[in-house]
Amino acid sequence: MNAPTLPGPTGELRLAVILQRDRLHSAWQRWSWSVRDVLQANDEGPMPRCLVWNAASSQWLFGSYGLELHRDEGEGYHLNLTSPSPSWFVWWTGPADPDCDDPRVQPGGLPAVQAITLSYNEAARWMDAGETVEIVPLPGAVANWLAAFTAMAYRPEPRRRVRPQSFLAPQERDATLAQAAAENGHQPQPTAGTSDNRAGDMDARAAGRKRIHT
Repeated sequence: MNAPTLPGPTGELRLAVILQRDRLHSAWQRWSWSVRDVLQANDEGPMPRCLVWNAASSQWLFGSYGLELHRDEGEGYHLNLTSPSPSWFVWWTGPADPDCDDPRVQPGGLPAVQAITLSYNEAARWMDAGETVEIVPLPGAVANWLAAFTAMAYRPEPRRRVRPQSFLAPQERDATLAQAAAENGHQPQPTAGTSDNRAGDMDARAAGRKRIHT
């Protein structure tokens, strides 16, 4: 997305998606679709529309899709922004006729873009439901727009500071250790449900499902 014109924090961003189709040399699958880019939508006319065509590869423009930011997704935006590579998350479904050789004359050969989000948590819910979700790098201007909204909508829980054991008297140290053991006995071990692990799990699943569709 080049020099996007961004709305206010509570406004709607209109987007389009470029998908690419490549021929596969496989007895089980003739064509593979993948997301190439997310763009700000303009008045592009009827879509989807073929942008590039040849016998082995083609690119198609899909749109337009509205994206609004929601306060109840604040944690998901925070996880996205604090990841190594902030991203768009694009949910799309495969074509009804995956063996179609020319989607220009057979619309059943085209996939469909279902939704776009900037929330790790929302994208994870889609993936947990078995949907195809691909990631696309987020432009810096959009990341700043998202960060401004997230700063208003979400406050990460502060981590509790543990007093160094060396500064405690022996009896205080024993009591602290006993309390920690009791707490650990009643709290589950970190799982994919915690914020940090959800982010790592999201990256792994998105990478594993990239360019896969049913």
